[in-house]
Amino acid sequence: MRDATALPHLAPSLATDDAPPVVRAQFTLSPDLRGARQRGQWMHRLMQSLPDVPRAARADAARRFLARAGVGADAVDAILDPVMRVLDDAQFAAFFDAGTRAEVPIVGRLMRADGAPQFVSARIDRLVVDSEDVFIVDYKSDRTPPDHPAALLWTERPLLMELPVPALDAALARLGIAAPA
Repeated sequence: MRDATALPHLAPSLATDDAPPVVRAQFTLSPDLRGARQRGQWMHRLMQSLPDVPRAARADAARRFLARAGVGADAVDAILDPVMRVLDDAQFAAFFDAGTRAEVPIVGRLMRADGAPQFVSARIDRLVVDSEDVFIVDYKSDRTPPDHPAALLWTERPLLMELPVPALDAALARLGIAAPA
């Protein structure tokens, strides 16, 4: 049995636009993308923490956090406005209710079509489990949302997009991983 640290590693959050979305890629970020990534990290942190803050106090709490993080006053609204639009949107309320979980780590091994194990690790931005459904919510805050269906929660404009099963199966196939039966 191979040591898990020696297995090829998949990390969905490190994929590039031109790579399959679940492939870990090594790449250099442009200054614009670095800025978008930092902005996205602040937005993720706010979406992780603000649901636990009373609604009336959220904006002030967010502004204090961003000021402590060194975000310039001119950039605060560009970060805070999309977050507040998502949190205040009734169609997403269930994703941020009491009992939902933020930043849930997952790790596992998949079996590739050739029989080789594939190590996978990720962090779920928001996990929602109710009596009938499980929602794994992944925020996309460092890129502009596409115009075609992709289940991502885009923060630039509040938009929930489903990932069709055939697209997920195709992504696994590109990696040589058999889709679950």
